[in-house]
Amino acid sequence: MAELIYEECREYSRDEAERIFLSGNPTEITDLMISLSYYDEDWRWVQDHCIRLSEDPDPQLRYIAAVALSHLARIHGQLELNKVRPVLMRLESDQDENVRWSTQDMIEDIEHFLEIDLHDASKFN
Repeated sequence: MAELIYEECREYSRDEAERIFLSGNPTEITDLMISLSYYDEDWRWVQDHCIRLSEDPDPQLRYIAAVALSHLARIHGQLELNKVRPVLMRLESDQDENVRWSTQDMIEDIEHFLEIDLHDASKFN
């Protein structure tokens, strides 16, 4: 088994973030999204990037969108659930098995942190 190496998550400026988004590099975007979900105080801005990435053809970016949404729920204690719920439900049925499984875990985390049942559609009509 390969040894895991912990790397501290660094903060990015908005200019750096925009450059990385434009680069389209999945590895850099993955690192960026974790950082933004931890450090950026404008959780709505980060949430909107998660929503955009949830539609990316690259499964790694769809995966990180769900992970970052979970971090936002944990760290900021809020999400715009009427915007995020449809995204999570779609990712939970993603064609990529890893995205599906990860999203199911992230949904459970979000439900725990926000004390809501995302599968109860009656709460969102």
